[in-house]
Parts: sequence; C-alpha cells; structure tokens
Amino acid sequence: LRERGIDGLLGTNLLRLGALAIDYDQKTIEVTDDVARLLPKEGASVAFTTSVQGAPYLALGSGGKPIPRVLVDTGSNGYLQIPPTLLGEVPTERSLAVLGSTTAGAFGKAREGASMVWLTGLSLGDQPLPGMVVMGQGDGEAHVGNRFFERTRIVFDWRTSRFWVEAPARLGRAQLRTHGLGLRHENGAVLVATVVTGSAAARSK
Repeated sequence: LRERGIDGLLGTNLLRLGALAIDYDQKTIEVTDDVARLLPKEGASVAFTTSVQGAPYLALGSGGKPIPRVLVDTGSNGYLQIPPTLLGEVPTERSLAVLGSTTAGAFGKAREGASMVWLTGLSLGDQPLPGMVVMGQGDGEAHVGNRFFERTRIVFDWRTSRFWVEAPARLGRAQLRTHGLGLRHENGAVLVATVVTGSAAARSK
C-alpha cells in the first residue's frame, strides 16, 4: 500500500454494517442504519447480489441481452469494463484499440491490451442508460469502477440487497472523442500509460 500512496483500505465487512451512500460530486461517504435518510428522491433502484467475500454485483443489460454479474469495484479508477467474450454477445457501434495499461487500482495496473467501445441500449434493471464508452478488456467478469459513478450519487442497502443511483443519465463516460493519450504518475515521473490507435497521439509518434 505504501508504494501506491495509500494509507489503508475500507473493506465491505465494515461498509455493509449499514446502508452505504457515496456522493462522488460532493466527495462524501455515509454509513448509517437510517436507510430512508439516504435514499434519493428520484433515480433508479435495482437488486444486487454479493460474492462470497461480500463484494456487490449489479445486473446490466445491453440490447436486450443480460450482463448478469457486474462487479462494483470501488478500488478501481475505471469506467465500465466488459471482457471481449461478453462484448461479442451484445451490439456495439464503434471500437478503437488501446495500447498500454488503461486502469490502475489499489493492487497495481491492469493487464495491457484493450479496446474502447461505444455501446448503446444499456440498461440498469428497467432503467435505460445513455450511450457510453466501455472498455473491452480482461476475462471473466465485467466490472465498474469509481469513474462510472463519478457524476452522481449511489446508495447500497445491504440489509435488503438494494442499490439506488440518483441520476442514471449521468452514469458512465459520455463521449468517445479523445486525443488518444493517457498519462500515469509513477515513482515521481509522468509516464505514457495508453495510446488509442488512429488518434492524434498515435499519429504524432
């Protein structure tokens, strides 16, 4: 943890003692037994499941096809990441290859090799979501990181296994436009982390 500049970790064993609200806009975290005080007046609500370790999973849909187990990874700085095997089963409109390591979490960088995909027809339960950029990367389960929620507020009620999002229209990455260069700060240096093929950054090499 010291190498990553982190002083500690809050695990779900602690956070699920009550209802949990994370407001990314106000940069606050609340844990309380008073669930009603945390619930948004508007938004979407869906059931969630948990892993053996207690990590929450949401069920998303795309083009009428389910993405049944999407891990909510609050230790990741990513958006929505879907393995290529699952992406091949849902309709996509445009895809760009990404060279380099695209995301990092508490335990290091993600594996290299990814694609940026424009996905429409997404849904959270019965709530339609706007078109957004997702990362095609990895294998196994899909997962969402903090940046997926960074423009809204979310609530987990662990006792009823219910998840709320205050502004579903503000979920995800809003556009595919990019200069194509991603940077990472590591060991006191600024490094090139990612380059999107066909972008201005790739053409400048």
